[in-house]
Amino acid sequence: MILVIVLFCFLLFFGRDELGLNGIAVSLLLFFGALGLSIWLDMSPGYFMAFAAIFDIVLVLKIFGGDLTVG
Repeated sequence: MILVIVLFCFLLFFGRDELGLNGIAVSLLLFFGALGLSIWLDMSPGYFMAFAAIFDIVLVLKIFGGDLTVG
């Protein structure tokens, strides 16, 4: 679970120019909202990690999308 959080922080740090202040705020709100919801609903940590992994993939494509060849 630590890897997911570290990767998220890494992506926000290196994508700060691409995302801007509003993008970072929305990303933090979604990430910690999902974390809080998974704790509040007493869900398995696997559900949060699955959401965070998908969210990290979306961030990678948003930040490096013009520079990556997919496929």
